[in-house]
Amino acid sequence: MAVTQNNNKQELAGFHKKCASLKKEGDQLFMKQDHMNAIRAYGRALSLALAGSPERSALLTSQAACFIREKRFREAIECCTAALQDIPNGKVALKRRATAYEQLGQFKEAQHDLEVAWKQDDTDESVKTMLDKVRGKAKAAAKKKTAVSGLGGSSLEKRPQQYTREQIAAAQAQQQRQRALQAQAQQQIPDLTIRFMREGKDSAEVKVPVTVTYVDLVNHAKKSFSLEENKNIILKWLDLEDEMMTLTSRADLRFALQTFANEPEYKKAQEAKVKDGANQELPVIELRVHDSEGTVSETKENVQPEELATEDEPAEDVIEIDEWLLSFAALFRKTLGEAAPPKGPLDLREIGLEKCCETLEKAVGSPEAKTLLGAAADKFQEAATAAMFNWGNVHVCAARKIIDVAALKKKTERDGETKNEENENVEDEYANIKQDLPELDAEFNKAIALFQKALNIKGDFFEASIAWGQQAFERAKIHSNLAKLESDKKEKQKLEKEADKMFDLALQKFDESMKMLSPEQRDVVLVEGSEETSGVKAQILVLWGNVLYERSSVKFLRNDKSWKKDTQSSVAKFNEAACAKGDIVRALQNHASKEWEDEEKAKKEAGVA
Repeated sequence: MAVTQNNNKQELAGFHKKCASLKKEGDQLFMKQDHMNAIRAYGRALSLALAGSPERSALLTSQAACFIREKRFREAIECCTAALQDIPNGKVALKRRATAYEQLGQFKEAQHDLEVAWKQDDTDESVKTMLDKVRGKAKAAAKKKTAVSGLGGSSLEKRPQQYTREQIAAAQAQQQRQRALQAQAQQQIPDLTIRFMREGKDSAEVKVPVTVTYVDLVNHAKKSFSLEENKNIILKWLDLEDEMMTLTSRADLRFALQTFANEPEYKKAQEAKVKDGANQELPVIELRVHDSEGTVSETKENVQPEELATEDEPAEDVIEIDEWLLSFAALFRKTLGEAAPPKGPLDLREIGLEKCCETLEKAVGSPEAKTLLGAAADKFQEAATAAMFNWGNVHVCAARKIIDVAALKKKTERDGETKNEENENVEDEYANIKQDLPELDAEFNKAIALFQKALNIKGDFFEASIAWGQQAFERAKIHSNLAKLESDKKEKQKLEKEADKMFDLALQKFDESMKMLSPEQRDVVLVEGSEETSGVKAQILVLWGNVLYERSSVKFLRNDKSWKKDTQSSVAKFNEAACAKGDIVRALQNHASKEWEDEEKAKKEAGVA
């Protein structure tokens, strides 16, 4: 019995090490702005983290940061809410959920989260700044009707910065140069330069070894500004998003070092040194010193439950092994019986080839192995599907870059002109896209081909179907707006035909996506304000409704009498998704037909009692 408990303890420790390795992988991907792969890395780590543990909460808030960067705010809210269940009133989770709420226009919810965070740490100026901004937006929203967010509308969405292949290649080359320099400097590691800053005082720089502890940093800060030894202070630094981050561990210090190493001015200076053959230097880490009402304790390097602690020293290198393989190894040991040592690694040479083969045959033929091998197949299928899906998203990003460049070019052409914002035409954003249409079509087709491959591997991978529908919808908007600008009748009809084809394809894909959901996801009844409204069913219904709404506006402008049927269908989808009635009403008031410009008429159509 003691041997079994010890083995279980070792396996759990192995899971924790792998979880930490996956977290590190996710952090590195996030720093490279590879948010989708970072989300997946954090997701794999979450499958190994213990429920209610600090490490699980940290993984969820990290996932939330990725979703925010990808403008997937509802998913970010889900992650933060789950993190707060593990660590109630966690400041990072509250701040990130508030950011997501703010982006969705839910200012009251954002304000509530920030007020809770501010009560916990009233020295965090970043929370105060966010809170003041959200309060202002909440007041403005209460006084003024705003356009609907998420329902209807056809304007080009502002997208996150994307990068060209040349920029990515340059970044990779820079990383290789940095790794080479690190290898050369292994024998002589330079000290860190810390610049302490305090309001009303001159900054002070100190040199510290890379092994410096949090306590050492606090003591250096106090000496730099002649503060009393019993003075409570807190150290903070400004990240690349201009958000104040609190430093409480050496892990935070390493993250701060990465942050300053990624500043454009520093990178440019180091590139110049490489060209000149000069030695590179570590960036200066700027730490702001603030007074604190209480004592800030150091966060442990490794957040690991005590019951998983082992007497062995942790290995420097963590080998990533899927949990099914660890479980099969445990099954193999169990099948070996007395031939296996009670603890420690198995020496297969000592056990003997014949015994190993006999045991392996028994283990593979056991009922437990059938489940494990099925899990292995699922893992490989999932990996292959994700690879195709992410590959497709690369081409989606390339297509978006073409649109962004075209929009920027149009904006540049308008520079120097005074133009009333209300008179700006949405079609203007599309004016420069036509010349890039062949390239745009090529990227679209490449993305769709890869989404199809993902679905061929895993038929119920609804993420690919949803992405396919979104791309078709984007294409439909592009072609319909180009058709409005086209003066040649034949070309205009061609563009309109392609737009209609893409509208139909988008609706088809959202219908297929809904059918791919599990019965539990598909059959859930959505109620306004409930948690389920941020789920995948609600998201599909909103996207579905948006396509119908946009197509109804296009049909109206073409004098197609069936336009009203599409509008009514879109309202039905929005209501099924449990969208806020006020949003649906405003979407109807903003419709191109002006049919429901009157609020009472719009309320009646929206089903407002």
